[in-house]
Amino acid sequence: MDNQVEAVETELSVMDKLSKKVNSVIEQHKAITAENENLKNEIVSLKEEIETLKNEIAQKNEKIEALVEDNEMKELELEDIVSKIESILG
Repeated sequence: MDNQVEAVETELSVMDKLSKKVNSVIEQHKAITAENENLKNEIVSLKEEIETLKNEIAQKNEKIEALVEDNEMKELELEDIVSKIESILG
């Protein structure tokens, strides 16, 4: 009878240890899942931020192109004025 009790106690001890390990793994899994979800949300946020920055860059590039075009026109106007002044002066 003592052997049976000892065997049952050993089995219960093993089951208790396994149960604790399983619970530990479950908690680790929950933590990893939560971290993965946080990372997914961060990735989505970063993608949105990248898209916003791309749009801002595109707008600034358009402004730069417009300024370059405006400067080129002003340069032509100045060249025309200089040419007229030179022709007036002789």
